[in-house]
Amino acid sequence: MLLLQPERAKSLVMFRDHTLTAAQARGQARGYAGAMFPWESDPQNGTEQTPHFASVLGEREIHVNADVAIAQWQYYLATQDRTWLKTYGWPVIRDVARFWTSRATFVPEHNRYEILHVTSVNEAYSDVANDTFTNVSAARALEIATRAATLLGYRPDSRWINIAQHMYVPTGG
Repeated sequence: MLLLQPERAKSLVMFRDHTLTAAQARGQARGYAGAMFPWESDPQNGTEQTPHFASVLGEREIHVNADVAIAQWQYYLATQDRTWLKTYGWPVIRDVARFWTSRATFVPEHNRYEILHVTSVNEAYSDVANDTFTNVSAARALEIATRAATLLGYRPDSRWINIAQHMYVPTGG
């Protein structure tokens, strides 16, 4: 939809701007900086709506946060609407980067960042360390935040690119 009808895709990325305050409150309640978007979100107020029986997914399937930032950037790339990026996309991208900065754990003995206690996109794997999709997506969101900040004339947080460059990415075995 984004490439063929970006005006229709706009409502999808604007939803995240509309629910940013709720995502910020959700992250803060869990001790994280920035915005922690819900796995399943109420369309009116952006609060978590994951059914009780799947509540662990709402807490640990956090790759959605990276997906949110990546979608904002893709919308900008498709439209080249810098005014939209500055007003709506950037606040979301920035706060997702802040979330990943507070969520990633530095492991000095390996000189790398890890993301622990997540549910994989393959939901059968819960409470795992270093899910490949989550770690790659988080690093990409941090790279995007660095690029967006620079493009808009802001100083990016130096931790963003450092974490992205030192994110552990398991390759299987």
